[in-house]
Amino acid sequence: LWAFNTREIVTFARGKGLAAMGLETEQVVGKPLKKVFAEFPDFIENVREAMTGQVLMSTVQNREVAISTKLSPSMNRKGQIVGVIGASFDVTEQKKIETRLVKKQIDEAVAAAVSRITRDFGDNVEEIRKETAALSQSESISDTIRERIKRVQRLFDETARSADRLSDIVDPFQLQLSP
Repeated sequence: LWAFNTREIVTFARGKGLAAMGLETEQVVGKPLKKVFAEFPDFIENVREAMTGQVLMSTVQNREVAISTKLSPSMNRKGQIVGVIGASFDVTEQKKIETRLVKKQIDEAVAAAVSRITRDFGDNVEEIRKETAALSQSESISDTIRERIKRVQRLFDETARSADRLSDIVDPFQLQLSP
């Protein structure tokens, strides 16, 4: 739980959200917002936005911790904003799980796309092989064109082998998804 006055001084701080940020009550109460939360510049901006009368819910994080906070303006009897109150929750583990899930979904989507592309590419290569074979058998073409067709066939064969190797690497059933 938090409280800040309009001069951006921490007037109250207690709870697990504080501990998750690596802070203790004695370290923060009476101190300027921008000093206490220097590692969380978005949190500072959110408190300032709440000072304008906005009620907001946000999640901020640094390298080690993610904190979800609800901030509301605190008003006196005349309706004037005298500060901000807030409640924070440590959501670090949820963010880690969310990140792993998103990465897994991306890995699966990439594997499926590459698999489709290599399958389609292989189908196209097979059609080109058939067409170039038929052309090279034609009696109405010169030996130079026949040699060029054979070169194109060799290039397509090499490209098809590359596509097969790529397909083997990212086969959705063999893909090692990140934990």
